[in-house]
Amino acid sequence: MPFTKGNNTMKKLLIILLSVPLLFSCENKKNSLDKEITVEMRNDGYSGVGTWSHPLEDYVGEFKDGMRHGQGTWTTKRGDKYVGEFKDDKFHGQGTIIYSNGIKYVGEWKDNFKDGKGTVTYSYGNFVGEFKDGKRNGQGAWTGDDGYCFNGQYKDGKKHGQGTRTHPDGTIKKEFWENGELIKSE
Repeated sequence: MPFTKGNNTMKKLLIILLSVPLLFSCENKKNSLDKEITVEMRNDGYSGVGTWSHPLEDYVGEFKDGMRHGQGTWTTKRGDKYVGEFKDDKFHGQGTIIYSNGIKYVGEWKDNFKDGKGTVTYSYGNFVGEFKDGKRNGQGAWTGDDGYCFNGQYKDGKKHGQGTRTHPDGTIKKEFWENGELIKSE
């Protein structure tokens, strides 16, 4: 039998043969991310993975037809960072951005805008809800560090429609809003 106790040479050969493809597959992935993408490559419709450096921004990830497309990480020189999905050179799909001022958004994107469900975290509170074209739109909940909470409707980034405000002392008020202006509170 080839794999008996005394036949260590055959065992070693088998391990080496099984390991070679793994070595090359890991090396190729590492090297492909190190691949610097040039303006010419993007203009020629490069598809694959690599690193794009620009005086104002850097991108590491997938490309399709010369555009950021698929999973990637985009950072600006001022400190903004987005990690997530791209489509046709835009934030599109699931992604997280942390702005240089500390504001963080985790959620859905469409054509570079917050669009769908997401969470924005500020230094003074957070908003969890729906977005359309980059603005709060639909159902959402604001929770402030000061203890105030608002759960209700938003339209074009403003409170609009019915909502409930909870005060720090536990008092709950039903509110009616129109284009960001409080109409009625009971």
